[in-house]
Amino acid sequence: MYMSNSRNDMNETLIQLIFEAIVQLSSTPERLIQEHAVLVTLLHTHIGSEIGAQFLESTAKKLDSFLKSGDNYGDGKECDNLILFMAHLYSFKIVHSSLIYDLLKVFTETFKAKDIDLILVILRSVGFSLRKDDPLQLKHIISNIQAKAVDATQANDQSRVQFMLDILVAIRNNNVRKIPNYDTSHSEHLKKLLRSLIRKGKSVVELKVSLADLNNADSRGRWWVVGSAWKSPDVPTQTLKGDIGSRTPMIENVSAQILDIAYKQRMNTDTRKNIFCILMTAEVRLCCCFASAFSILTSFMGRSLIVEILRLT
Repeated sequence: MYMSNSRNDMNETLIQLIFEAIVQLSSTPERLIQEHAVLVTLLHTHIGSEIGAQFLESTAKKLDSFLKSGDNYGDGKECDNLILFMAHLYSFKIVHSSLIYDLLKVFTETFKAKDIDLILVILRSVGFSLRKDDPLQLKHIISNIQAKAVDATQANDQSRVQFMLDILVAIRNNNVRKIPNYDTSHSEHLKKLLRSLIRKGKSVVELKVSLADLNNADSRGRWWVVGSAWKSPDVPTQTLKGDIGSRTPMIENVSAQILDIAYKQRMNTDTRKNIFCILMTAEVRLCCCFASAFSILTSFMGRSLIVEILRLT
């Protein structure tokens, strides 16, 4: 189906179908969410990493809409199901643990009753995996949650907070028996099944993307998708584009002999002359590479650079 249809259309259709299946008002069975996560992992591995990236972005945006909808984050368990789906995408190595820690930081910051439930969803599903991948981050999260728990004074939240603290202590001490109804047999079975279904020479590409990157993908771009545009939040747009008129042209700093050769090679514009002078006056290949990259970044003349290199060779 991916060979005969647009990838974007296929991704959008699959995302809609999976969300209709797992994002319900009631709690979706964890096994069903895990099996959908396995399907996404297989497509991510065999078809292309942009599939997993699009699923992640859509899940993050849908989650963000629920988080902004009110204190209860929706009318039912939709947010819990989305968090569990994202946690299992991490469990099957589509996404790095940094995204899950970003979610924990968001819920710890607000720390309402619903946030405590969502923290418990993450900890009970992938808490021990988080401990294995990045124990230092988990230690900071535990310290922050314990500090927030001291300030929790509502009587109806005391039992829930205490239960969450017990789970945290069990994860910190690597004590599986302290977590009620903790069973990873189905998850391990799916991981073995996944390894047997992945073709030889293929591997799961783990996306190390943050929650802020996913939420701001429309404005900043998608650096984690190959070939996609991206704009750094730390660099102003004007700096990236450059002020071509204010820069000193390369042709003013070279000898008349080089300019004469450029004229004979039909370098009839300032852009072509600049590129020609960069290539001809570079002392070493590395210097030539850096100067050429600077030319692309400041004037966006990458196409002209490639054309002139091909002509000269």
